[in-house]
Amino acid sequence: MLKIKSKKIMLDDIMDANPAIMMLVDSNVCLEDCNLTALKMIKANKNVVIGKRGGEVLHCIHAFETKGGCGKTVFCKDCIIRNAVGKAVEGKKTIRKKERLELIYGETRKEMNVLVTAIPFEYENKHLVLVTLENINELVGLRKLIPICAKCKKVREDDDYWEGVDKYMSKHLEVDFTHGLCPDCSEAILSDHFKPKGKPH
Repeated sequence: MLKIKSKKIMLDDIMDANPAIMMLVDSNVCLEDCNLTALKMIKANKNVVIGKRGGEVLHCIHAFETKGGCGKTVFCKDCIIRNAVGKAVEGKKTIRKKERLELIYGETRKEMNVLVTAIPFEYENKHLVLVTLENINELVGLRKLIPICAKCKKVREDDDYWEGVDKYMSKHLEVDFTHGLCPDCSEAILSDHFKPKGKPH
């Protein structure tokens, strides 16, 4: 059996290995812990952010609009993270939702499409929620209109470079393709190949 201290180190290592933003929060969305990915994004030391509310940690554009801060603005009732945490604690079930976050770092405004997962659990009689934010900007971008050639089906990239749809999808979604023939194409190829030869004159 692992000792309690070594279990904590192992759990920290697992969280830090995850490329998604992971934050452990209480029912008021105050930060109890977070992983390295979160710290890299917010560019802060863990000791500085522990105890702060989620919007303040993530630099939500609305978090500093009122004296009360995160959770006290008119926009907070629509906050995807706050709502996911609330529903997770209330229903004691995992909540997953897709949303766009608007964050601000100094003068730079950043928009980020995320898949939010809120997983509730109890620890030492305290309601906690593990919040995971996965960046899905590329996936959302692919759901928009994609310029594709009507004849050869190549996709146009931003720099006016055209490439095959399989290469485009592989590059942006990291998916590979296998090739086959649909029934119509299969029949067309076979009929062309085995077409009876004309009678000699």
